[in-house]
Amino acid sequence: MDSGRDEMKYFEMFDADTGEVVPVAFRNQPLWNLEYLAVTLLLHLGRVKTDLPFADGLGPALTAGRSYEIRVASGMQSASGGALAPVVIKRFTVGAADRERPRPETWMIGPPTTAGEALVVEFGEPLDRATAVDAFEVVDAAGTTIPGRFEMVDGERALRFFADAGWIVGTYALQRTGRIEDLAGNTPDRHL
Repeated sequence: MDSGRDEMKYFEMFDADTGEVVPVAFRNQPLWNLEYLAVTLLLHLGRVKTDLPFADGLGPALTAGRSYEIRVASGMQSASGGALAPVVIKRFTVGAADRERPRPETWMIGPPTTAGEALVVEFGEPLDRATAVDAFEVVDAAGTTIPGRFEMVDGERALRFFADAGWIVGTYALQRTGRIEDLAGNTPDRHL
């Protein structure tokens, strides 16, 4: 694995229709998971946010309806130090811009009906898995946190909570304790 400082030289984005490089597409900050098996590449904020000027006048990095490829160039090493495949390519098509913030007041909460069932929260849109599973807690009427586990389901459109000790009859509340984002980076408090 290369050092964080020079890893970005291996990542490029291309317009799949023209084959041209999309200039200044990414921030110089790859975000690796703990095992160095998956990476998140952040688009340059000046190419995404609508309220930031971008000095070179390049405009948005992505256009709705167009296809793009992210390529990982040969020469990058794996976490174990071995060489990756000659070129790794991830192709995708861009949908319409999502400028709507998630609206908790529209979420549907399905309480469990038996001790072993899950509490289910339906968001109505996909949310970012990494933020969603850590952004909530369930508490009882006394405010005590209920131990359990959260998991995303239905294409990240819903969250299930399983209480470790099962449910007993009582009053519970789902509390948002952290930042939560949709796939575009919008939060309930602001849009990107």
